[in-house]
Amino acid sequence: MKKITQCASLALAALLAATLVGCGSAPVDTVETQDAEIKTSTSGTELLSDHDATVYTDQNERKTLVEIANGKPLVINYWATWCPYCVQELPDFLDIYRDYQDKVSFAFVDSTDADDETVENVTQWLADNEFDELPVYYDLDFEAQQSFDVFAYPTTVLVASDGTIVASSSGAIDPDAMRSALDSLE
Repeated sequence: MKKITQCASLALAALLAATLVGCGSAPVDTVETQDAEIKTSTSGTELLSDHDATVYTDQNERKTLVEIANGKPLVINYWATWCPYCVQELPDFLDIYRDYQDKVSFAFVDSTDADDETVENVTQWLADNEFDELPVYYDLDFEAQQSFDVFAYPTTVLVASDGTIVASSSGAIDPDAMRSALDSLE
C-alpha cells in the first residue's frame, strides 16, 4: 500500500497545476513548475485520523471525516459559495463524483459562517445550481478547516484508503490530474 500511496502522491504532484503541500511537518520534495511550486509528502506518515474533525449534514447529523472515508480513498474539498474558483471547479467535481462515487468517498466541506454562508442558503444554492447530489458537509465549528490548516479556498485533500494523506492542493483542481490520482489509488 505504501508504494501505491507514493505513486498517487507523485502522480498528483506531477499532474496538478496547483500548489501541493504535504501535511504537517513531514519532509517534502519541491519541484518548480510554470504555474506553482509543488510540494508532496515524502514520509507518508500523516494520517487522516491525526486530522479527524466533525462536520454536519444539512439535517444537522454529526459525521467525522474518518467515518465519511469508511475505508475508501477520500477526497475532501474545502469550498464556499462566495469563492469563484470553488464554484468554477464544481462541475468538474460533479463529473468526478459521478464516475468515482462507488470507489471513493467524497466530502465537500462548506465554510459555514452563520452569516451569509448558512446551511439553509448553501442547500438552496446547491439545489438552484444542480449540485445537490454532491455529498456536502458543513463545518459549523470550523473544526475541519483547523484540522488541516486550511487558509485558502478551494483546498482539496486526497487521502488513500489506508488513511494516509497523499496530498493537499490549494486552488482549483485539474480534473484530469484528479482522475489520474484517483485511478492510482485503486
